[in-house]
Amino acid sequence: LASWLVISLVFLFAGLKNSSNLFKDGFRLNFLPTLEIMGDLAEDSSYKELTLSHLRLAQGDPNTIRTPAVFKPGETIFIMTDVYGYRKSGRMAWLQEDFEVRYPDASIGVHQENIVDYHQVVPSSGAVELTNSIQLPENAQAGTYTITIVVRDLFGHQHASIKQTFEIKEPVKTPSELQAIPGPSPQE
Repeated sequence: LASWLVISLVFLFAGLKNSSNLFKDGFRLNFLPTLEIMGDLAEDSSYKELTLSHLRLAQGDPNTIRTPAVFKPGETIFIMTDVYGYRKSGRMAWLQEDFEVRYPDASIGVHQENIVDYHQVVPSSGAVELTNSIQLPENAQAGTYTITIVVRDLFGHQHASIKQTFEIKEPVKTPSELQAIPGPSPQE
């Protein structure tokens, strides 16, 4: 009797977890065999390892994406990346981000470890977006800069990195901003 009770409870629990059970909205009787491969299983299984993708650079606020990534000295750059394949402990994810910017001559301009420490409850599936920003100096030299982002998954004990370049160009001066160059003095 006890074993039948345990088996019945297991089947009841499995039935209630079914997304098409009769207690859910939109229940329909369907006598045709089906195989459901979409949903949480497909989303979670697509990334087996920690993966960074879709690195975006924006100016002013995170919604103003710059394509191509060309900025002027003094502007604020928002750097956003999506993280997939992270491990969760319960519903929590714990990700840390290191950030580095290299100047056009390949020397390190900025290097910050743990610039982002993301330890929060996450949705059941999908990407986590990590965002940070830097203020370009007013005297930043023109050229191509390289951003490197390294993300560590503290629950999954893995890390991943992504790189992208951006350019700094001097603003074009309008004719009113240009100084007049004195011409040769008349010879007497």
